[in-house]
Amino acid sequence: MMELMSLNILTPDKEIYSGQIKKLFTENAEGSFEVLPRHGAMITVVVPSTVQFIGEDEKKYRVSISEGVLTVKDNNISVACKNAEWDK
Repeated sequence: MMELMSLNILTPDKEIYSGQIKKLFTENAEGSFEVLPRHGAMITVVVPSTVQFIGEDEKKYRVSISEGVLTVKDNNISVACKNAEWDK
């Protein structure tokens, strides 16, 4: 069984997502990157893009975000941005 990570996607107005995931893909100024369990601690500015992640239910999810900050530490991922909306 694959190890899980905790993900929180937040805007000033609401919490878009809070739950357990298997992997995450998004973008910063240097390009696309992936976060897997046991990823090293990091803080990065994310650019307007789509955060894609695989939930513990194996479903793929997509959230469009504005510029923001992504942090990773101890299998906890937080994305704080001004705007975020679920892709349809």
